Amino acid sequence: MDVRCVKILKDLKTRHNKSYTKIVENLILNSQISFYKQQKITSALGSLAMLYSSLNATCSNFNQIAYHLNNAALLGEDVIHLGLLQDIETQLKAWSEKTKILNLAIKKSAFIVAHCLKGDKKILKGMNL
Repeated sequence: MDVRCVKILKDLKTRHNKSYTKIVENLILNSQISFYKQQKITSALGSLAMLYSSLNATCSNFNQIAYHLNNAALLGEDVIHLGLLQDIETQLKAWSEKTKILNLAIKKSAFIVAHCLKGDKKILKGMNL
């Protein structure tokens, strides 16, 4: 340990009236709890990132389906009945709106998790959760 650490330990010993061993034990236990919390937060952030990527892929698939159906309709190809095409369009629009909302919720959650990991309470306090 360096001189600064020894001074801090002496100060903690005097202030809390505990032995050096107890102080070091508490520091180790607290750091492990913090480490486990960081692991959980990091894991949650990874899950949110995977979900966000999946949603982007889903939106891309929706766009490809809509593109092919629109091309078929424009070319006059009788690939699909017009009523079914309109029903698919309505459903795709609804799913598109829902995935946009979910995307925003995931971004906000990822932002919150990232700032929890940093311990940035000033930013989190001002957020409307």
